[in-house]
Amino acid sequence: MTGEPGTTTDDPTATADSAATADQTAAERQTPGVVAASLRWEAAAAVADEVLAVPPGPDESRTANAAVLAAMAAVVVTVVLLLVPVPSGWRTAVAIGVLVLGAVLGGGGLLRGRARRRMHPAARLHEDAITAALTSRERQAVRRAVNGRSQAPEDRASVVDAVALRRAEAGGTLYTAGAVVTGTSGVVLQHDSPLLWAGVVVAWFVALATTWWRLRLADRYLRRRGLRS
Repeated sequence: MTGEPGTTTDDPTATADSAATADQTAAERQTPGVVAASLRWEAAAAVADEVLAVPPGPDESRTANAAVLAAMAAVVVTVVLLLVPVPSGWRTAVAIGVLVLGAVLGGGGLLRGRARRRMHPAARLHEDAITAALTSRERQAVRRAVNGRSQAPEDRASVVDAVALRRAEAGGTLYTAGAVVTGTSGVVLQHDSPLLWAGVVVAWFVALATTWWRLRLADRYLRRRGLRS
């Protein structure tokens, strides 16, 4: 529409129609991606609901902390035995005792998980099974939420809750602590050439620290969500 000579004014109706058409076109372009993402999260939520339906077990954070302390104590004892001259009989006795402790910890971790899976088949669903339908970027978003670095939308919170519950189980920490303790017995027995066993112990101890820290972060998340008191 033409106004005064030399000037033009846009038709408001035509402008609104153009904007509406642009919005509709953008929505149509987004729809396949949005639908695909919704389907992925729905699939993950369905698995998460199975995990959340399992009756909650006891708080295992204290058990995990005790296992970590036992592993640290075993490492300290091993270092002392390497630095201080000790009769071979005492050294053998300590190594056997440490080996038994490691077997108890590692075996306890395996048996706890096996018993729970036998009672509740859904307990077999681990973290990877929960997030299997998601993309790598979406799985990273779940991990950030569990670690307290971001907040998940409420419609996706069930997936994060289920992953946190799996990470908060002490079985993995117990098993890894058992491996650390068992490795220290090898260091004690092979005190003349302990480098190989020492390397094994260091590797397992790093794995133990990682597993325990993941458990602690998951436990904090569950407490914030009111899923653990």
